[in-house]
Amino acid sequence: EDEIERLITLAERYDDVVFAVAVGNEATVEWTDHLVPVERMMRHVRRVKRHVVQPVTVCENYVPWLHDLRGLAEELDFIALHTYPVWEHKQIHEALEYTKQNFYGVAQKYPGKPVLITEAGWATSSNGRGINPDNVSEEYQEIYYNDLMKWSADNGVITFFFEAFDEPWKGNPNELEPEKHWGLFYENREPKKVMKPYYPHHKLHTT
Repeated sequence: EDEIERLITLAERYDDVVFAVAVGNEATVEWTDHLVPVERMMRHVRRVKRHVVQPVTVCENYVPWLHDLRGLAEELDFIALHTYPVWEHKQIHEALEYTKQNFYGVAQKYPGKPVLITEAGWATSSNGRGINPDNVSEEYQEIYYNDLMKWSADNGVITFFFEAFDEPWKGNPNELEPEKHWGLFYENREPKKVMKPYYPHHKLHTT
């Protein structure tokens, strides 16, 4: 309830910056550690829509959108979809096609409802927890990023790549835990391989 109040406050205060509002993130998928019943999510969405001017959505993995969330989808201004081929053991040459299958599967289920990809990414390190270490690297991230951005641009699909910066506090203490290594930049803002062409003269500044 407190988070919903903060969301409304921030959306109202920064309406010149916030283009859309997400009421929850991966909160209805079965493997989440913060499961929220769908009916409660619908009540949250209705409440937020009464107070904000921005489009309202819920961010979720593609699977629940295909099976469990029709009632929730009807409440939303657009559907926010997450897709991670590497978590599902896809090789890099399969990645874009799998992402497209996820996207079009959801889009076809809700004709007339806009669908955005609000998370899609490729890790650059793994200790083997859920992702084969041989299936992640900066080279693979660069391939997936470029393939996904080209397809998104060619097809008018708004896509948010996950993510800007590594988050070393996530997951377990192991330094190679994959949750820590999805950034296009390292935590210290040094660009990874995919971003180096955009920052050819970047030098890390330290104090």
